[in-house]
Amino acid sequence: MAEPRLSELLQRLTPHGVGLDRDLLLFEAGKQAAQPSRFWPTATSLLALSQAILLAALLWPRGPRDAEPIPLAVVPVEAPEAGTLVADLVHWLATEDLPGPTSRVLQAPDSPLRAAEGRHWADE
Repeated sequence: MAEPRLSELLQRLTPHGVGLDRDLLLFEAGKQAAQPSRFWPTATSLLALSQAILLAALLWPRGPRDAEPIPLAVVPVEAPEAGTLVADLVHWLATEDLPGPTSRVLQAPDSPLRAAEGRHWADE
């Protein structure tokens, strides 16, 4: 007589269905497989500690500082030539006498202002 194969032996078995919870079994297996880690609790604690130190440093009362002021070096600058755009701008800013839109022509009449060389829109 031939020995029964493993698949035939397994077909003869019938499950009881009592006391076996598949979800609980998989949950416990996952719990056992997970390695406990101290990384995230440690990282969270360090972050909270650094924020508490920063808050204390920002809110700590500071006394008056008795440091001497740093002397500034005064460098003489020559005034721009009269009649230039920079000189007019300095004058306008100093006197708050800003020109109107038609007070002065900023472009010389002999050099027309063009967007690009070549064809001009007025030539058409």
